[in-house]
Order: sequence, then structure tokens, then C-alpha cells
Amino acid sequence: RGRENARAIGAAIRALAIPIGSVLASPLCRTVETAMLAFGVAEKSMAVREGGPLPPGSPGRYEALRVLLSTPVAPGANPVLVGHAYPYYSLVGGQYLEEGEADVLRPRGADFEVVARVGLKQWRELAAAPPSR
Repeated sequence: RGRENARAIGAAIRALAIPIGSVLASPLCRTVETAMLAFGVAEKSMAVREGGPLPPGSPGRYEALRVLLSTPVAPGANPVLVGHAYPYYSLVGGQYLEEGEADVLRPRGADFEVVARVGLKQWRELAAAPPSR
């Protein structure tokens, strides 16, 4: 089911003509496969996963991921990060993503904000909707 979900999300993003820039994936587990199924490309990056030397629960534990999520991007180059639940959960403040969900973030230099959470059903509905004027 996970493979089907990854393909469906990728298809929806293509149907919506959302411009995608870099696709970074944790080199662990199935994240590279998920990125490849959805976007056709994946660059392995420990920054998506690495906790660094700080102990669990430390505010700066996932600093490399925080930097990725906080860095403003150029127009037309939306980056995609495919990673694991706990590092993201730690930075967002206790919000896990369900399978097939994605958060849309607004980078703000030193931090970021979640502006939308889109589930698999919503991806499919958005992709099927007629274009708005």
C-alpha cells in the first residue's frame, strides 16, 4: 500500500504542475524507494535523519533537518524531504504525519511554519479538480 500511496502522491503533484526542486531522502529504510516512486529521483541525505551528538529530547537534536526546513527557497524549486517520523515529530512539536500525508511548510530563515497538511485523499481530490481561473 505504501508504494501505491507514493505513486499516487507523485501523480497528483505532477497533475497539479507543482514545481519540484531537489528531492532529499534519508538513506535509511524505505525512504529512497518512496522518493523514487513519487518523484523519479532521490538524493540520499543524512541531514534528513541525523540526530547529531545531542541526547534525545534536546532542542538542537535535529539541527541539520531544521536548517533544511527553515531555508527559504527560490520560486519554482519546491524542495521535497522524504524522511522518518520522529525527527520531524520532534521539530514540529508532537505532530506525526500519517502515511500518504505531507506538510507544506513556509521557511522563515531561523524556523518554519506548517501552512497545510495534505492527506492522500486530498492529493487525489486536488489532482482531479478542474483548474481554477
